[in-house]
Amino acid sequence: MKIGVIIQARMKSTRLPGKVLMNLNEKKVLEWVVERCNKINNIDGIVIATSDQPEDDLIMEWCKNNNINYFRGSETNVLQRFIDCAEQYNFDYIVRVTSDCPFLDYEIANEVVNLALMDPNFDIWAIKENWTRGLAIEIVKLNALKKIVTFTDEELYKEHVTLYLYGQKDKFIKKDYYVPIERRFPQFRLTIDTLEDYKVCKSVAQKFDDVSVSCKEIFKYLVDNPKISKINSNINQEIVSGNI
Repeated sequence: MKIGVIIQARMKSTRLPGKVLMNLNEKKVLEWVVERCNKINNIDGIVIATSDQPEDDLIMEWCKNNNINYFRGSETNVLQRFIDCAEQYNFDYIVRVTSDCPFLDYEIANEVVNLALMDPNFDIWAIKENWTRGLAIEIVKLNALKKIVTFTDEELYKEHVTLYLYGQKDKFIKKDYYVPIERRFPQFRLTIDTLEDYKVCKSVAQKFDDVSVSCKEIFKYLVDNPKISKINSNINQEIVSGNI
């Protein structure tokens, strides 16, 4: 059972183009994501999966300069991009991460990976509750992604990698991780989708300047500083599992 982290990333973004290579203190957003993924135990590699479009040459060059594995595939068929990436790096299971979430909760990620290792009979492990936007991961079986291709050809499911799995309980084994109630904080956004989101994340990064900071500490900071957390409190979230 080989588990790999695949971080989907591209420069094009409707709301905030180039966000993944914007700075959070001295590090790029993408660097925060990678370094926090490095704190997930029992994984066999981290790969940034970007598109084959010219604007994403910048991501490729960043990966090369930082000795980070990368893969380039279809811009719009993100599902196939994941399948091809996992096959190239021989991953049986994929920890799916998005590149606009610099404060991924690696502690929760470790718990989910441990559960997956104890019981590998699943197609996808997912976060159950309404949680802080920008902290979640999914663990999905490569063979489950391949099955999606045999069941549907809809563009929606090519763009949103795991979306099909959530509505097909008769075809796939879905297991849920229940976030402890003291760690949910659904009112906060720690993703970067808009300039307001970036301002909040930049404030968090300036406060701690430490890629190892626990999400518990981040929650406390946002609770103690409501003016910061309110900056992006009215942002409407686009569909989960988007084309990043």
